[in-house]
Amino acid sequence: MQPTIKFLLKDIHDTHKALMEDVELINQLQISVKKITACFQAGGKLLICGNGGSASQAEHLAAEFTGRFKLERPPLHAETLHNNISHLTAVANDYHFSQVFKRSLQAVGKTNDILLALSTSGQSENVIEVLKEAKKMGISSILWTGNKDGAAAKIADLALRYPGANTARIQEGHLVFSHILCELVETEMFG
Repeated sequence: MQPTIKFLLKDIHDTHKALMEDVELINQLQISVKKITACFQAGGKLLICGNGGSASQAEHLAAEFTGRFKLERPPLHAETLHNNISHLTAVANDYHFSQVFKRSLQAVGKTNDILLALSTSGQSENVIEVLKEAKKMGISSILWTGNKDGAAAKIADLALRYPGANTARIQEGHLVFSHILCELVETEMFG
């Protein structure tokens, strides 16, 4: 049976409603806001990564911080770990695709930075590897994932599990997280 628009809108609504009722997840999002705000205030940067649609969302989030979200303000240092296609293809070819984010983090990451990794499944090998590397480097890590208990959630310092059961709902939820994060960090720093 093909889903109707009304069915899909109800699914989106129900998933967002589950987020609104998840006190622990809301608290984790608030902790993320505080950590990222403190990172920027200390001169650190937000390093973001993800695959596929999550890579696009990572770029969107970085752009909101380096440009602006709602307030006129100085740019904040946020960048993706996958923005250099030559790096991605060289590392994937010479090492393995699981190493692409890890190698970027090794090149640009510092201890006062924060790694934000997006993985709808929580099982992406390259996300798992970069989270492990962040731990080794003393870089705080945040994971945005879905409601399944993937391996990445066990490694990240803070794992936010959006209550969606399929990739589309999880990616929509990560966009909600992005906009909440941007607005609250901006307000905290410049409001």
